[in-house]
Amino acid sequence: MNMAVSYHLNNAVTGVAPNFTIDYPKVKYSRGKLTLPDNIAMATTVDAQLDISWSNLGTDDQFQNATDRLTLMVYNPSKTKFTYKANNRLTMNGG
Repeated sequence: MNMAVSYHLNNAVTGVAPNFTIDYPKVKYSRGKLTLPDNIAMATTVDAQLDISWSNLGTDDQFQNATDRLTLMVYNPSKTKFTYKANNRLTMNGG
């Protein structure tokens, strides 16, 4: 937890006291050596629904496997609410 707090204070928190803000694109839920999916895209085709897609152009290797799973987290700063979907199965053609 200390490493996560330190990272966010140094990279994702901006401003001067008492007016701190969060630079949301710099927030990290996790980090490591895993290869990220290719061509990540997000759209809102239906109200209150996000459609997220990606492709996997790589092959199985030390840090990537066709049976990997994915956790998505989405935060809405205007509503100060978040939601997540854990343990989604990745497939070689996206999802």
